[in-house]
Amino acid sequence: MKRCILVLAVGVMAFGVMTEAQAYDKEQLQAIKSGEKDCPRCDLSNADLHDLDLTKVNLAGANLEGAVLCRSDLAGANLKGARFAGARIDQVDFTKVKLAGVNLSKAWCNWTTKLPAGSGYTCEGVILTRN
Repeated sequence: MKRCILVLAVGVMAFGVMTEAQAYDKEQLQAIKSGEKDCPRCDLSNADLHDLDLTKVNLAGANLEGAVLCRSDLAGANLKGARFAGARIDQVDFTKVKLAGVNLSKAWCNWTTKLPAGSGYTCEGVILTRN
């Protein structure tokens, strides 16, 4: 019995450490939500960014993996080098964003996700893939 509890306790502690390591930077997230427009290399992984006005925001090199960006406005944003693997981008319009150097592979999308012609990406089912 004691052995089982010890294994469970170690597992819970390991999960807590793993979860913490994969979380966004709280200060950077608050700055973006407050209207900050310059946040290069921000760690916004797994952050809830849905319905935000992110027009002309500088997120060059940002980690947006697993973030929720549904219905956010990214018109004119600098996303060069940003990573979106596992991010939710439903109802996001990328037609006014330069996607050169952006990694959208494996982001979650649907028929409402708008991509610029010639971007090299397609929404296949619910996962964005490179053509």
